[in-house]
Amino acid sequence: ESEMFPPVRSKLPADTLEALAEQMEARKAELGAPVLADKIDMTKEQLMELAQEQSVPGRSTMSHEELAATVAPPMVSG
Repeated sequence: ESEMFPPVRSKLPADTLEALAEQMEARKAELGAPVLADKIDMTKEQLMELAQEQSVPGRSTMSHEELAATVAPPMVSG
């Protein structure tokens, strides 16, 4: 991801990137994988805590949306 996505992002128009992101989120949801919607309602502080626990590099400079897109959702006990 860190090698492939930056060049793709720099060469594709924003609307194409948005469409690809929507397709990827839909496919992840179909497969039962965590999606952005699972984390978007969390506070930035909650996301930062998860990012720290998950050792996400660059977390201190990320926006709420970037953190939500990057961290894995919290594990739910059940």
